[in-house]
Amino acid sequence: MDTSGDGKIGTDELAYGFKEILGETHNEDELRNMMNFIDQDKNGYIDYSDFLIASVNIDLSKIKEYCKTAYELFFKNEKESIEVSDLIEILCISSVMKPDFIK
Repeated sequence: MDTSGDGKIGTDELAYGFKEILGETHNEDELRNMMNFIDQDKNGYIDYSDFLIASVNIDLSKIKEYCKTAYELFFKNEKESIEVSDLIEILCISSVMKPDFIK
């Protein structure tokens, strides 16, 4: 989508990406709304930081669920320590991370 190769995506590049990659056409208001939502630092572009923030799905109920599960499983031993196997069990079952990343 970054047709200029400058490491950031402007509204025109966003429109191009939707059309060429997804076959979707969006009007200027829709594109402006998307940019306003994604462009966190309001510099008029989607840069790497904006992209990362937009890519993270923050669901408060899921975070609370992960924390509760982690607490219950991490501290089930008397040492109150966290082993690699504990991390794999918790985070992989919850589909948060892959075992190789944890190791």
